[in-house]
Amino acid sequence: MKPIMFPSQFKYTILRNRYLLLTFLCYMAFYSCTNKKHQDFNFIVAGHAYGAPGVQNNPFHPPFMNYLEKETDSTISLAVLTGDIVQESSDTSFDKVQNYIQNFPFPFHIAPGNHDLNDMNSYASHFGKTDYHFEFNNNLFYIVDLLKSGWNFTDQHIGEIQQLVRKNDYDNVFIFTHHISWHNLDKTPQIIPNSLYARNDKLNFYTSILPKLVVLKIPIYLFGGDVGATPDGSSICIHQYQNVHLLASGMGGEKWDNILEVSVKDAQVSIEVNYLNEHPNISIDTLYNKIYL
Repeated sequence: MKPIMFPSQFKYTILRNRYLLLTFLCYMAFYSCTNKKHQDFNFIVAGHAYGAPGVQNNPFHPPFMNYLEKETDSTISLAVLTGDIVQESSDTSFDKVQNYIQNFPFPFHIAPGNHDLNDMNSYASHFGKTDYHFEFNNNLFYIVDLLKSGWNFTDQHIGEIQQLVRKNDYDNVFIFTHHISWHNLDKTPQIIPNSLYARNDKLNFYTSILPKLVVLKIPIYLFGGDVGATPDGSSICIHQYQNVHLLASGMGGEKWDNILEVSVKDAQVSIEVNYLNEHPNISIDTLYNKIYL
């Protein structure tokens, strides 16, 4: 015979069960947040892929092509080319690039340079928009064309990045451009851009953009590719201000040609410089030059 449950006991049992259920749901929510599964992945960043000025390549700098062809069966998830993928923008040049990169098992994204955009219509018909973003494994990838704004990030660019970061719980933000908007003779004297074509006399990076990136708190990596085309240029320059990492990397000068291999493991970013000649690869995680405002 079942025991008789009085109204007060029945009410207490319901409240207790609700409490236990609520406690369990809160625990599961907390557990899922604090034990979020991060999917590891790798990607590469390559600047000035067409190589040395005046040299006809088919389609990229040969040492870079050798590197790519060795990576066909690798763990690379995607590649980003940070501008000047062709020496002369034309349907013929872009056809060669498309025919080549479609042979690889990972997608290519392009942050176009001034050489690529001499024929805007041809570039757009082959590769689409010059400004766009996408998400990958809880990371934001932001591709931006700074040619039309004189190397300056616009209010629209930075506003969109801020909105995306505040709306989503990203692990990291990766921004890709061709032009080195943080080039400054006082703060980053190591950087020697390939050219100053279309550069505005007044750059807003240190006065407006960097402060807005810093307050986002999460790790931010900004890649530029307009370096390294000649032997007397700079092929790799890395700087940091708080949570913002600034990396200028490119090829063509031959001696220090390089690409960047980015590894994201448990949401933590590690970057290695892969030299395309006899120089050994190096990890740069502790080698950033500090910027002082």
